[in-house]
Amino acid sequence: MGDKPIWEQIGSSFIQHYYQLFDNDRTQLGAIYADEDPIMGFHQMFLLKNINDAWVCTNDMFRLALHNFG
Repeated sequence: MGDKPIWEQIGSSFIQHYYQLFDNDRTQLGAIYADEDPIMGFHQMFLLKNINDAWVCTNDMFRLALHNFG
């Protein structure tokens, strides 16, 4: 990772940590947000496209599930 800019190293590390928690124990995700707001559901969708044999995210949509959440 030493060849990558620091912002890319931080982003890559965060994504790896986030999705490891997401896949293994989602109850731990609240600690990442570090405030007293209740944990809410959400929907997230990525639009991926293959460009020159590499998958890139061309769109990322995030929506909080505010209604019918108990």
